Amino acid sequence: MVQAAQYSLLRHPIRTLEARTADKPTWRKIGQAMKYIMPVLTTVVTLGAFFGSAGAATMTGLVFYLLLGPGGSTLASRGLSKSFKLAKADREGKALAQSLHDTQQNLYDLQRRNDSYVEKLRGMGVKDEEIIEIPFDGYNILKQTLGAGGMAIAFLVKNKNTGELRVFKVPRPELLGNATLLQQFYREAKSMMQFRDHPNVVHFLDLPLMTKDTYLELLRRSNIKDYEDKEAVGKTIAETNISYILMEYVPHPTLSALLLEHTKLPAEVAVKLAIDLAETLWHVNYKDIVHRDLKPDNVFVVPDEAKVGTDTVKVGDFGLAKQIETGPQEISARMTQLGEVKGTPQYMSPEQLRGEEVDWRTDQYALGIILFEMLTGRLPYQEDASLDRQTAFFAYAAKVMTGEMPDIRLQVPGISEALARIVERMIARTAGERFQSWEDCVNAMKNIDLADEKTALAQIGADGVPRRRK
Repeated sequence: MVQAAQYSLLRHPIRTLEARTADKPTWRKIGQAMKYIMPVLTTVVTLGAFFGSAGAATMTGLVFYLLLGPGGSTLASRGLSKSFKLAKADREGKALAQSLHDTQQNLYDLQRRNDSYVEKLRGMGVKDEEIIEIPFDGYNILKQTLGAGGMAIAFLVKNKNTGELRVFKVPRPELLGNATLLQQFYREAKSMMQFRDHPNVVHFLDLPLMTKDTYLELLRRSNIKDYEDKEAVGKTIAETNISYILMEYVPHPTLSALLLEHTKLPAEVAVKLAIDLAETLWHVNYKDIVHRDLKPDNVFVVPDEAKVGTDTVKVGDFGLAKQIETGPQEISARMTQLGEVKGTPQYMSPEQLRGEEVDWRTDQYALGIILFEMLTGRLPYQEDASLDRQTAFFAYAAKVMTGEMPDIRLQVPGISEALARIVERMIARTAGERFQSWEDCVNAMKNIDLADEKTALAQIGADGVPRRRK
């Protein structure tokens, strides 16, 4: 019965004791020694009892005491020893099973991540044969460009050895002829490299060089008509080597794509993303960097590794080029048609529209517009699509600077007063009326009681009526 202690009432305490002493060699040695010491001690005690008793004169009494003492002690010690061994084997078996499970899960996650890359490429129309065979720094450059903005063109590339996807961001030829803009391009790239380990910023990894010939070949394959004549473009470029930005590829949708799909977001999701954005900008602005072009197209929505089951943000395109990180299918239908300005008018602060000097509070204004859009499904100010580009821009700017201030309460009936006031303060017309520190802004959002927020679900039904959570 003692040998079967693993099936008895002693099973649980034995397993507990074995687990607690697993990493304590001294205690395990003491336990192993007691297996031999206990029978000896029991024998001594039993013999003492035998010779001091009335049965000492009989052989039967001696046999009886030996069976009762040393025999029972030996059986008990062996039984307990076997029970501890079985408990150890059981514990190690469970640990091995858990390790195998974790390994399988990791392999599954890696496979799923790889599948997401494959699906992403398929969705972009990229096939294995559609690879630019330019032997370049260990990368194959995929034929499909990710996007092109006023300052740069981005290419999706794949590491030949690891299979990792990265982004090459190369300056436009026009930029190479403008020393001021080119220096700004490289200066901002270098400044962003200090955030390469920040989880909420798209990582700028390096600023390497490529030869002029490789650069011209990339341009020729970019599907941009102005660069199809390699020889003609080459005559406009004096440099023999061109620096480009090597950066992280983010295989997740932008906030813009998410809003196009869902119209608007649940309040708890919108506020969490706004808090994560504010904390990220807080960190970046602390280094004297202002984004100046914050908008849903420049914000990726990614899984939050710190809070499983939720999403967070990755901020990209720090004033370098529009729509570089986003895939062709994710370019927002709401892309501005208001004119060539530094920034996107719908998210530009009044002081930015006036061409004044801006600070971190202009990023706060843009974040306020984004929060308004996440909660309501629309921008606070609407543009007039019937006007020509230049007229439309000035008309829109006039609305932002002098028009009637939007009231989010009219767009989202039942919104809490606390959340409405936060949005209003973030999009105030003058920088002095907004939050005067990111800390105040973040704390205000964190103090919102979302449990009582009636706008917790902001999805639109088929009939166009908001559906609220029951």
